[in-house]
Amino acid sequence: MNRLHLHFHSPSLGRPLRVEILCPPGRGPFRVVYLLHGLGTDLEIWRAYDVEPLAAARRLMVVMPDGDNSYYVNDRRPGGLGAWEDAIVRDVRGTVDRMFRTVPLREGRGVAGISMGGFGAMMLALRHPRLFGACACLSGSLYFGHAPHPRGEAWQDALARGLPKGDYDVFELARRLAEGGGVRPAVWMACGTGDGHFDDHRRLSALLDRWGWSHVFEQGTGTHDTDFWREHLPLAFDFLASTLSAGGRSDRSERDGGPTLE
Repeated sequence: MNRLHLHFHSPSLGRPLRVEILCPPGRGPFRVVYLLHGLGTDLEIWRAYDVEPLAAARRLMVVMPDGDNSYYVNDRRPGGLGAWEDAIVRDVRGTVDRMFRTVPLREGRGVAGISMGGFGAMMLALRHPRLFGACACLSGSLYFGHAPHPRGEAWQDALARGLPKGDYDVFELARRLAEGGGVRPAVWMACGTGDGHFDDHRRLSALLDRWGWSHVFEQGTGTHDTDFWREHLPLAFDFLASTLSAGGRSDRSERDGGPTLE
């Protein structure tokens, strides 16, 4: 695998953004997985998870952007965190598709993450189902935008309250998509039964079942920790590799421009 480091200006954020990319050898076209880190870390955390052999064995390009503590949302409050959703789906995705021979279709593009990044992966896939064909959510912070922080973290609740109601609530986003009849991303989730986020995953899985939304929910013993994530990250990559393809059709909105909100 080729490892590349990008440091480019993000128009959405108005400042530089770091991205690390693992690219298989050869000419492609490559299926791409956007991998989102958790709260309090940055893209360097992925070195602890041996992502390179996971990507190489499945011949996936992996794009790992910095996401600050943004929950990957557009925080447009005065003095807020900035337009991180736009930075990922417009700036990073656009740069990757211009620089590399990718599969520029939803069928060849997935998003995955852990904890805050797990929420980000689920949220971005549900908000942009014509851009992402699959998502993998490991121990995602699915409460965000839906319910108060389980431990009463005031700044996270303030961030969520400053967002348009329902627009970043994955339960509401999934309902809108299911009832609207639009294209649905393939969904994979994993959460430990001892994790404080487990009930949210179980509730979302039950709702997806009710709506006839085929998905995978991996339940295992464990808590919100690196042992669980190291064990289940290979399963997430297996799912993405088996779901994403180099075929399919596209439209102008997927190739030419920014978010395609449903």
